[in-house]
This record gives sequence, C-alpha cells and structure tokens, in this order.
Amino acid sequence: MTTTTTTTYSVSGMTCGHCAASVTTEVRTIPGVTEVAVDVPAGLVTISSAAPVSPGAVKAAVAEAGYEVTEASDEVTGSCCGGSTCSSSSTGSAP
Repeated sequence: MTTTTTTTYSVSGMTCGHCAASVTTEVRTIPGVTEVAVDVPAGLVTISSAAPVSPGAVKAAVAEAGYEVTEASDEVTGSCCGGSTCSSSSTGSAP
C-alpha cells in the first residue's frame, strides 16, 4: 500500500496543448512529483507525490513555464491500494 498526496492548482493563461506540455515538463522537475495532470479548459494542474510538495516550488515551476498559479486546493492524502477496494478509488467500493 502506498500513500500519495494529491494537490490541485488553478493556473491562469493556459490555452492549448503546448501550454499543458510546458507546465507538465517544469512541474515534473520538482523532487518527489510522481504524476502531473493538466486540464487546459478548466485551468487546473493536479500533482501527485509520495510526500507533500512545497506550494512555492509548484508556483516557481509554473512561472518558469510562463503561467501563474492563482489558487491551490487543500491537499488530499490517501492510501492507494490498486483501486480494487480503496474508498478513494472511483472504481472500487468502500470497505
């Protein structure tokens, strides 16, 4: 069982796939980041990591890509058990 931290940030200025690729490339350079998902139409960047990542590091990486973090959600920490019975899994059922 692995514990992950997932944080979603609102990012202004992204309009295309190139924007998403630039943000993804920069955010992946942050130590500990295991996954980056960018939703351009919603203006969201979701980051998963094995431990909490500094919001300042995320803001700096997004700025390096040419964009600005406007808001961050609360961190959600949970256990990932492969999705079969994990209550946080969209495919699993709560125990």
